Amino acid sequence: MAAFKPTTTTNNGEVSPSSLAVDGATTSATLSLCAVVEAVNPWWEVDLGYVAHINRVSITPYRGTEG
Repeated sequence: MAAFKPTTTTNNGEVSPSSLAVDGATTSATLSLCAVVEAVNPWWEVDLGYVAHINRVSITPYRGTEG
């Protein structure tokens, strides 16, 4: 639903573009991530381009290469 849609995020301390969160990468070999550091009340949003009823959101935390 959100794949490749426009995104925005908290500006302070962004270390990677918010668009990487919806770039379709799903395996560790192609993993990309959206990261914001040292932000007070950080936020991220995606513009689906239409009104949708959302009943669940899944966010996967990045655990680094250490696992």
